[in-house]
Amino acid sequence: MTALTDRIRLKCIECGDCLIWQGSAVNGKHPQMRIEGHTRSVRRVWWEQENGPVPEGKEIAATCETRNCISHTEPQTRAKIAKRTAATGVFARPARCAKLAAQKQAKSKLTYEQAMDVRFGGGSLREAALRNGITKGAAGFIRRGERWKEYGTHWAGLGKRT
Repeated sequence: MTALTDRIRLKCIECGDCLIWQGSAVNGKHPQMRIEGHTRSVRRVWWEQENGPVPEGKEIAATCETRNCISHTEPQTRAKIAKRTAATGVFARPARCAKLAAQKQAKSKLTYEQAMDVRFGGGSLREAALRNGITKGAAGFIRRGERWKEYGTHWAGLGKRT
């Protein structure tokens, strides 16, 4: 074992046959660490320590469903990684955005009708804010389309505003 392998093992816990990284991770699922001033993927570093250089044109991809597992990896092409990821529905951006927007709107103090009144109801921002019981700043975000976005189609919200 090398000093780098020991350093990685110190930041991991064993769970079954998985070696789970307990350090920092990008988006909570891509383990990373600093080595000589550079941020590196822990999975890649672990692979290189155990198996040598990563083959040309390949990237190290997780094959285990356990979050932050660094021991279950293999070199794969970017296309294969993208195909596997797409099959999970991660790339369904409009549908995902609509779902997240609905969750936010459910917690909002404005109804959909009030938000559309702010956006298209006319008058000044101040008037729209007073009419709907929100701040002028919040009304500005809604009118500019930065809040209460519509995800019905790819072109929703791109029309001319009055």
